[in-house]
Order: sequence, then structure tokens, then C-alpha cells
Amino acid sequence: MIITFIAYERTAMKKIFIMSNDMNGGGAEKVLLTLLRRIPRQNCQITLGLVYLRGPNLAGIPADIPVRHLFEADAHGVTARIKADAATLYEKIAPPDSDIEIAFLEGNATKIISASKNRKAKRLAWVHIDLSHFHYTKALYDSDWEEGQAYRAFDRLIFVSHGALSGFEALLGDGLRSRSVVQYNPIDSGEILRLSKEFPVSKRRLTLCASGRLVPQKGFERLLAAVGRLQQDGLKFDLWILGDGPEREKLLSLARSLPEPDAISLLGFQENPYPYMRTADIFVCSSFVEGLSLVVGEALILNRRIVATNCCGISEALQGGKYGALVENSEHGLYSGLKQALEEPAISDTSDAPEERFAPFDMCRQMPAILKLLDLQ
Repeated sequence: MIITFIAYERTAMKKIFIMSNDMNGGGAEKVLLTLLRRIPRQNCQITLGLVYLRGPNLAGIPADIPVRHLFEADAHGVTARIKADAATLYEKIAPPDSDIEIAFLEGNATKIISASKNRKAKRLAWVHIDLSHFHYTKALYDSDWEEGQAYRAFDRLIFVSHGALSGFEALLGDGLRSRSVVQYNPIDSGEILRLSKEFPVSKRRLTLCASGRLVPQKGFERLLAAVGRLQQDGLKFDLWILGDGPEREKLLSLARSLPEPDAISLLGFQENPYPYMRTADIFVCSSFVEGLSLVVGEALILNRRIVATNCCGISEALQGGKYGALVENSEHGLYSGLKQALEEPAISDTSDAPEERFAPFDMCRQMPAILKLLDLQ
């Protein structure tokens, strides 16, 4: 009897280390959760590293992914420590034998991974914001040139929109163009549509909805100021704001000072915001700056009318105003755009099929491209 042995080639398990800042309730963190859930485990092992162990999205991290962190939620002086000694912090948190190292958010994560001495690892850096208009990362570096050098430590720079790439090059130069790629964030449209029907939400009249971290970048203070002017004009409507953050008390105080304070509801962080978004008549995005607003993409999936400030990424998502009203990036712009939307509610910008409107973010289109960047496809 002759026994034939057939040798099967076994694909080596790739070890992937993903570094981010925390798991707060923002769009980048939501995208990170999507990737953690969707990257197949057949040929990779993922470790997640966080600068801060905090945020409501911690609970959503898949159980098979180990989580490391550098600082507790309330730690102080972190930026100075990362600026002074990123290499030591990298050695403390990073697994020693990773095949791929990812800085998933500009700033702290990028600074730390740029100090890697792992010669075999492929390094990727995501950029989620227009740094030329919101250069919040500059505190980590002595100069723009030094920040540009940090990005040279990466093999691939991944920008969530063409606007984010343009902003990066306007600030730090175009010397890394050959390493740069635009990759839209994947959104699970089927899951969002399913969750939007998970529980009923009632409304008493025409309703606006806004969603995001309660931070200055999102422009909620000027949104409330515009709403106050609309109330003075005699327009009757409600506004729901979904999200939490350091500006909450300030925004509550401002809401109480408006002509009709009971029309404003700050509903806090919602694990499932989609029934609220689906029930509202108009979704409004008041951001000063974005990279590519995830929540605008979600509003497109839910086929909402959209009024949004014209800033990086939002114009791209709405295809220059084809799928929503783009308004001047100012309080007056919000006032004018919302006034028109409220006074002419029968005029809809949702005539196209929802699938066409959110096609650029479709999970089936974007995940294969991301897996290819990770050498997993």
C-alpha cells in the first residue's frame, strides 16, 4: 500500500496591533468598532491599544480582542508625556512581534506608533480630520516639520476623504503623496436600518435631530444660537441632540436661555441613536470641521433630509449638495438653511434611492479595500 501525504500550505497568522486614543462616543470610535467586528479572524490576531481606558464604546469591543491601555480615564499631563517619551510608551503598550501596526487616529496614537522600532511591521496611519482647519495635534510636536517626520515612519497614510488628504498636504506638504490613499469609512447599512426599527420614538411636531460628541468642533453652541433666532421668528419645532461630552452643561445652560427652552432635548449618548434619527424630519450637522462625517452617512442611509455646514468631508458625502442642503459654515448659514427647510417641509432632497445616496460608504464596497490595505485579501 502506498500512502500519499499531501502538504497543505497554512497561512501564517498575522498579528495586528491597533492603537487609538480611547473609546468615546465619536464617529472614529464607531468606525473602529465596525472594523474590529468585521475583520475576519481566520488568519489574524488583533490586539487593541488605548491611550486612555474610557468611553461608552468600550463595552462593544469583541470579547476575543485583548485590550491594553497606558493611562486611566482621568489621567493628567498625558500630552506632555507622549511628546517627551513616545518611544518608552510604545515599548510599554505594543506587542513585540506585530506584523501590522496601526495608528487609527491622528494625534496621540500616531505619535506613539511613529516611535516603533519593530523592523518587520507594516505601519498604517489613519487621518480622520482636516488638519489644516483643526490642527489639534500640534501640541505633540515642536514644529509642523517634526509632525511630518512622524508620518514618514508609516508605510501607508489612510485618509477618510479627499478633503482630509488635501488638508493634510496644505499643512504638512505633499511629500508623502505616494504613500497616501483615500479610504471611505465603511457603514453597515443593513444593521443601521435594522436598529432604526428596534423601538418606537414619538414626536409632537416637526423635529430636527443632531448627533455627535458635545465638543466645540461640532458647533452645537452656534446651532442653538441659530435655533433661538428661528424661535424668535415664530417657527415651531423641536430639536433633539444625541451625544455627550464636556460641553453638555454649557449647552444645557444655553438651551434654557432660548425663547422656547422646552423645544430642546439633550438626550445624551445613545447606544442606539437610529430610531431617533429615523423619526426626526430633518438631520442637521453644524460642525466647524470634519474629515468625513460618519453621522451624515448614517442620515443618508436613513433617507433623512439633511442640512449641513459646508466643510471638509460633508460636501464630499453629500456630493456637493445633491443629497442634502449645504449651508455657509457659520451661525447665519445654519439659521438660513434651517429656516428654508422648516418653512418648506414639503420640498424633499431624498428623491433618489437611499442605496444610491450612501453607496460610497457601503460595507460591501469598503471592507474589501480595507482588508487589502491590511494584507488580509
